[in-house]
Amino acid sequence: MSDSEIWMPGLEAVPDPRAASNVRYNPSFERLRAASSHLETTTEFGSPSYVSEAKSRSADRTRNAIDTDFDRSDWGVVQDAMEAVDDGTREFFCVDRMLGRHSDESYHCRLFVPHEHARIALAWAKMLEPAAGTDPDFAS
Repeated sequence: MSDSEIWMPGLEAVPDPRAASNVRYNPSFERLRAASSHLETTTEFGSPSYVSEAKSRSADRTRNAIDTDFDRSDWGVVQDAMEAVDDGTREFFCVDRMLGRHSDESYHCRLFVPHEHARIALAWAKMLEPAAGTDPDFAS
């Protein structure tokens, strides 16, 4: 790739979670909660509660492709993340969920998170409905 080209992933670059031995695909709530148990405070109602080290989204360090064009270093972070899933050395959880209920604005989204961040996959899995067995529209 030349210096003027910027690598931008398509969904074909996203690893197949069903084929990767280091990815736990659509694990149960129980498995995700167990993986996060060392960080959990259980509420009086038996629900998990987690405290994040980050207390805000750090707006000055948050970027998206709508407000700012992604540059080579931004896409490099995405590429590094996909390669980390693909190289098989770390365990990941992958959760497929539907975002939106309107027939024209409903998307199959796929989230990969490292094992140590299972609480994020648990929250995402509980907030959104399971996706049908189709390929995702978005992956992160």
